[in-house]
Order: sequence, then structure tokens, then C-alpha cells
Amino acid sequence: MEKLAVKIGKRLLTVNKDDIVYLEQSGRKLTINTDMGEFCVYGNLDEYEKRLGDGFFRCHSFCIVNLNKIASIEGFQIDFVGGLKVYLGKSNIQKLKKTIVSYMD
Repeated sequence: MEKLAVKIGKRLLTVNKDDIVYLEQSGRKLTINTDMGEFCVYGNLDEYEKRLGDGFFRCHSFCIVNLNKIASIEGFQIDFVGGLKVYLGKSNIQKLKKTIVSYMD
């Protein structure tokens, strides 16, 4: 199981990549939503996108989603297993659907 090291203040936390549902950037603050709750860190979404690798998709300029956690896509909304929701950038709908199909094969 791959882990992601996350620095929260003076504490270093390891998060299983499989537990991440999505990451969301707001200014300098990055919120990592996981199966165990959410963690707020200061960071750059571009940096985390590189660290996460395969299995994650940048659905908006401020959001990365875990493809394995997506339950459904309806219109511009992504519903995750567990009830969380995020909105998809209009230009990324078809790209996300193609990515899911090729990733799941």
C-alpha cells in the first residue's frame, strides 16, 4: 500500500493513497479528504498531483480526485463512495470518463 507523507504543522503524517478521496486547493490551503476525515495543509496542488501519480485525476484547476473512489458522475457532479461530492470543470467531463474507462480496464 503506497503512502503519502503530509506535513501538518510540526507533525508528519502518512496517509494511504488508497484512503484519499480528493484534494482541494483554496488559496495556499490544501484540504485532503480521506476515508478517515480531512486534513488541512499548506501546499501546492501541482506538487501533490505529481506525488500521487496514477489513479488520480485533476478534474478542475483546484481539485484532484481518486478514480477508485468515484461512485458516479452526473452532469458536472462527481459523487464518491461515502457521500462526498465535488464539481467537475466543463472541459474535463469527457476526458474524465475516458480516463476512468481506460484506468479500470
